[in-house]
Amino acid sequence: MAAAVGLGMACASSTPEPAALDAIAESYVRLALQLAQHQPDLVEAYTGPPEWTPGPRMPVAALRPSGEALLARLDGLPVSQTADQRLRRRYLRGQIRALALASNRLLGRSRPFREEFTEAFGVAWPTVDETALGRARAELDRRLAGPGALADRYAAWRRARLVPSATQPAAAEAAIAACRARTTEALALPPDDGVTVEWGAPNGWEALARPDGPRRSRLVLASDAPRTRAGLARLACHETYPGHHVQHLLMTATLVNDRRWLEFTLTPAFGPHALVSEGAADAGADLALATRLQDDAARDDIFIEDLARALDAAIPDAIADYLDNAVGREATEARLRDALVDAPDAFLRFAEQVRGRAVLYPIGRRVVLAWLHAGGDARDAWPRLAALFTTEPFAIE
Repeated sequence: MAAAVGLGMACASSTPEPAALDAIAESYVRLALQLAQHQPDLVEAYTGPPEWTPGPRMPVAALRPSGEALLARLDGLPVSQTADQRLRRRYLRGQIRALALASNRLLGRSRPFREEFTEAFGVAWPTVDETALGRARAELDRRLAGPGALADRYAAWRRARLVPSATQPAAAEAAIAACRARTTEALALPPDDGVTVEWGAPNGWEALARPDGPRRSRLVLASDAPRTRAGLARLACHETYPGHHVQHLLMTATLVNDRRWLEFTLTPAFGPHALVSEGAADAGADLALATRLQDDAARDDIFIEDLARALDAAIPDAIADYLDNAVGREATEARLRDALVDAPDAFLRFAEQVRGRAVLYPIGRRVVLAWLHAGGDARDAWPRLAALFTTEPFAIE
């Protein structure tokens, strides 16, 4: 049975937001779009008022004070009277703080990586559970027993299960359909929603899902990426159901259409929004793949890939030490190989380019999973997942 979180259902106790919050939200969106003229990957999509799009580029140094001024305006408002207003203020504060940090980075002002991440994404730097990490490694080592390093055995195991390029489109469509079927058992979705799939080169990413209308998304998949069947299933769930496409459905219906919070017409790749969005897409994939898993022919492969993903808890510290010049490149690549990162050299180049976003996925997934299961009742996980994009938008701290 679908959870009682339907599209188009506004919070019954919500009240109109004060004009001051609307004005700050507009200024936040305009500032993000202006900074994205200097760093395009700051903003993934924008579907809001066309008149908010910027004109000629302004220097970053001229834009930087705008973020600080926005925070001062936000903090100078009277204490919010409703839960909705408090949630909205917390969201805007986190996003504007992240924009201020982005402008500093564009001006060449750096900070220690762990501090930078906490400031940018609004969560504390994680402590690695070495015991859990050791258990996952030991179990994976047992299941993939044989000569040679675990990283080499795992790579060989994956190569033997790659989906041929010619059959990937059909496999992807089947995976998306399965993810949707499993999601609609838990959440009420409109019957006319959908995802258009394209194959190409999505700007260096393996996959990108973007809004393509109020109830549709466009998913671009890298046509040359090697994928296992289990990996393709997880990717489909992450990008579509219950991942980014469902997030778009929920936010458009409840936050944009019902509440008129137009800051959510922006899809930012920064701030707590990015951490929760990516973490929830991964955590949602965990929920979808766990549903009726005993009937899935790929259950053993999914389990092994999940064990391998557990080792990515070691990635953030490796990247932080490398970017802070505490550990050299060769030693960092060895640490990444131990974490079963494919092509560590390419991953380090990626981390040098995107910095905090390189570790957003393992950290975000763990933060969101902890929030989803905080009540201890597994049946609450699906409604809580939907609440992150409806009644309690991005409420994780």
